[in-house]
Amino acid sequence: MMAALKAATHAQHRDIERLIPLMNPNLTMAEYRQYLGRMLGYLQPIETLLESISGLSVVVPDLAQRRKSAWLRDDLGVTTVEECADLPSLTSISAALGCMYVLEGSTLGGQILARQIAIQLSEPRMSFLQSYGTDTGTKWKRFGAEVNGYAGDGAAMITAAQTTFDTLARWLSA
Repeated sequence: MMAALKAATHAQHRDIERLIPLMNPNLTMAEYRQYLGRMLGYLQPIETLLESISGLSVVVPDLAQRRKSAWLRDDLGVTTVEECADLPSLTSISAALGCMYVLEGSTLGGQILARQIAIQLSEPRMSFLQSYGTDTGTKWKRFGAEVNGYAGDGAAMITAAQTTFDTLARWLSA
């Protein structure tokens, strides 16, 4: 299923990378903070939605530890931001896993971005980008095993992953 998710979202993944300004060699702290604020505004309501999916924490036992909004609040030093209302419809475990595929996949890219930003900016806070630290690869593999081991609706997973990319792209572009 993980391979199917990757193939089905390849173009959207490539497109969203173009929207993320963090690899710009002229990145400013203001642009970095704006990106973090937009991510917080997207992730906070998504995480609340994911936690409301009955049975998801059985499939993903460390669901609560995969929340990223606290890291963003810490990096920004804020507690509230404007929240995105254009979210994917997550009405099943399969859809939730598709959404989480995008969110968890971003932790891999965050490791690369963190190294680049450390070069570009003076003392940026990077709890969000560094997320799981040295455990990032392990957590990604565990999540992949959970997705691959779940006998759910593959089409719903793919649709939710695609919709998550689409809604995130619209939010970041706004």
